[in-house]
Amino acid sequence: MDTLTPRFSHIPHGRFIIRVALVALVFLVSIVALSLFDQWRTDTEMGPVLSGFFSNYALSDLQYWGPDRKIQIILLREAQNGWKTNEFRRSFLLDRRLSFPQASSFTRSSFILSNVFPINIKAELVLPNRAQFSFLSRKDLEGLTESGFQKRFPDNWGYFVISHVGLNSNKTEAILYLDRFGGGLSGGGSCFLMRKVDGSWRVVDHHVIWMP
Repeated sequence: MDTLTPRFSHIPHGRFIIRVALVALVFLVSIVALSLFDQWRTDTEMGPVLSGFFSNYALSDLQYWGPDRKIQIILLREAQNGWKTNEFRRSFLLDRRLSFPQASSFTRSSFILSNVFPINIKAELVLPNRAQFSFLSRKDLEGLTESGFQKRFPDNWGYFVISHVGLNSNKTEAILYLDRFGGGLSGGGSCFLMRKVDGSWRVVDHHVIWMP
């Protein structure tokens, strides 16, 4: 009876390892290149997406703050790397309902690629007159107590750590992940699906990923 010859048996062991290493290297370089390209592709739309989010969704309760009170939106400059969070990976990658099945596969793929590396956020926000935003770094928060934070930002709405956005091919649909940290035990993390309607970005669906 003939014996089956392993497919790679004729390749010396050392050369086989080198080939596998080269394939892995090419794969990693491709992922890096695609991720950086997608961040570059979505960078110009980051400001409008965040402006639409905070203007139409997060600031919807501004009317309850009183007619003269302002609100401060504090965002971390460092991007959120949700892939380091087990709940996020499990929810977005394994639960199709939480990965927005109504969104295009292009948008979901773009969201995954643009968040492979948490490069700092670069965006300018356009908000209602009574709202203003500030970007801080993690170093700005080091050693800052809750009371110190409240004193420095008296009208804050907590602070936010945001991901890079994923966009479809014509930049009319976006996925965004956001963590909000407030005083005490308030806060949480959610993923949002947004669409551009008449030139403005609006939240059309969201899923809570975690709560304290």
